[in-house]
Amino acid sequence: MSMNSSSKLLLFPIISVIFVMLNCLGYAGEDYSIQQYLNIRGNSLGAFIPGTSDVMFINKSTGVYQAWRVSDRGGWPEQVTWFEEGIDYFVIHPITGQVILATDKGGNERSQFWMCDGWGGDLDPLVVNPETKHGFGGWSRDGRWMAYQSNERSEGDFDIYLMDMETRETTCIWQEGGYWDGMGFSPDGRYLVMANYSANDNGDVYLYEIGTQQVTHLTPHEGAAEYSTPSWKPDGSGFYFSTNQDREFYAMAYYDLTKGSFEWMETPDWDVYGVSLSWNGRYLKWVVNVDGKLELHIRDMNTGEEIKTPTMPPGQISGTRFSVDETRMIFEFESPTQPEDVWMREVGTGEVRQVTHAFLAGIPPSSFQAPRFMRYTTFDGLEIPAFYYLPSDWSPGKRVPVIVKIHGGPEGQARPYFDRRLQYFLNKGYAAFVPNVRGSAGYGKTYLHLDNVEKRLDSVKDIEYAAKWMANTDWADVDRMVVYGGSYGGYMVLACLTEQPDIWAGGIDVVGISNFVSFLENTGPWRRALRESEYGSLAQDREFLEKISPLNHVDKIRAPLMIIQGANDPRVPASEAEQIYKALTDRGMDVELHLYEDEGHGIVKLKNQLDVYPKMVKFLDRVLEKQ
Repeated sequence: MSMNSSSKLLLFPIISVIFVMLNCLGYAGEDYSIQQYLNIRGNSLGAFIPGTSDVMFINKSTGVYQAWRVSDRGGWPEQVTWFEEGIDYFVIHPITGQVILATDKGGNERSQFWMCDGWGGDLDPLVVNPETKHGFGGWSRDGRWMAYQSNERSEGDFDIYLMDMETRETTCIWQEGGYWDGMGFSPDGRYLVMANYSANDNGDVYLYEIGTQQVTHLTPHEGAAEYSTPSWKPDGSGFYFSTNQDREFYAMAYYDLTKGSFEWMETPDWDVYGVSLSWNGRYLKWVVNVDGKLELHIRDMNTGEEIKTPTMPPGQISGTRFSVDETRMIFEFESPTQPEDVWMREVGTGEVRQVTHAFLAGIPPSSFQAPRFMRYTTFDGLEIPAFYYLPSDWSPGKRVPVIVKIHGGPEGQARPYFDRRLQYFLNKGYAAFVPNVRGSAGYGKTYLHLDNVEKRLDSVKDIEYAAKWMANTDWADVDRMVVYGGSYGGYMVLACLTEQPDIWAGGIDVVGISNFVSFLENTGPWRRALRESEYGSLAQDREFLEKISPLNHVDKIRAPLMIIQGANDPRVPASEAEQIYKALTDRGMDVELHLYEDEGHGIVKLKNQLDVYPKMVKFLDRVLEKQ
């Protein structure tokens, strides 16, 4: 690393002092710039560092995501990583506290593994092959072994490897072809759990016995089913996990190795996520997703009783982890009016304290707006859940321009979290409507599959009926509406402009699909097979895929369009943006393309955000005639 330790020590305090001064002093009036909103800095992915009272987390103060550490009592953080590209994620060795850092190049998602001590010492290349994609598959409980998956042998197939952390010797233990993930070791190190995915919403779990190389299929089933990472009992007799096998919603289950089967433990009519046991098995925690709001549950396994969860303002608690001695619990908290931060709870006393503090760039928290939740009825009688936000200066009867924001996925879900860009637009007098159209996650398996293949345009029609619902409100100016989305949401933008040209004053497509055929031909080969069950296959559905692709209907587009794309995108290749840009340009249409050479599936780096989002502001003001 090129930066010396004294420079490291000075950088974060200087940045922090500047932001603290801005937060305290504020700015005259209420005119906050898009640059200020983009400079709001949250903190996430908090994790305990073994043998210390410190935690590690991710922050973007340098312009890209880096790892930092801080005392669990708060204080000045110390920057741990200094990668030019930032990091994708980190994992901490359960015994030594050493850190594995996953990094890619320009957003290409080909993660490489580096190791350093928990203070940011010299980098040690652990698994590095820039042409290969790697994924972390778990530590053995004693820290001796690491599992990971890699497509080094074949770009479209992921094999499973074990690394001896003492000798660094690596052995490929599984290469059956297809998409495989490691899902962690049993406590005694005898087994490695593996998952195989045949589609984006369908997988299977296998138990690999390391000594005998025997493999047992744990989850034979019919239809689509998914399974979360298992959390083992310390004695290795079985594990907890969540799954929607044979169910409408995900539920918590317990797999008993002796019986060779699982039983249901928690089965609400909402999805159950985040199932895990604390290190010694004292506490079992899970999260219930209720209309996009995450509700945390914790059970004391000694008494069988649920214990009181942290008392917090309305918002989302996620990323919950217990310390090895089970005396502390770390978690992440955010809300629509509060950026993400790391918090701590003392299990014994119930004391809750904030460990990290988001930088608000001089914007008072009181200016942030919270959404309202509602459901509207679409063309076939189905009820669509949605959130809508009214601008800070709204008064009853005042009709304002609207940004309809559509999430990606398509199996994603819009949730009430802190959105910097959205808060800027609310501050500038725009309203926002954020629906969970059919095909969204969180509302059951049937709802999730309502947009598959030949039903694709039904989800687009749901947006039309959102516009009709807004026409009957006292706040939406339906003559000034823009549709905005990323990834699959970008496809929805283009589809709305072609299917509903009379509704939209403009569209903003971020890394969106313009032609399903070219998308499936050019996306990463490991993704194609997983996506065809959702979108349709090139072999059987090519004609239909061509029919519903916006590129083939550009003659219907009348509204101005802004396209934003990363050149290194491995999911939705840049050719998707370039081809619809050319088609519209050739027709003399109002279209602009912003292509970033050092980005992938989205615009992540601060320098690029500070370039493109002010342009988005100008685009919106222009097409909505808002000065």
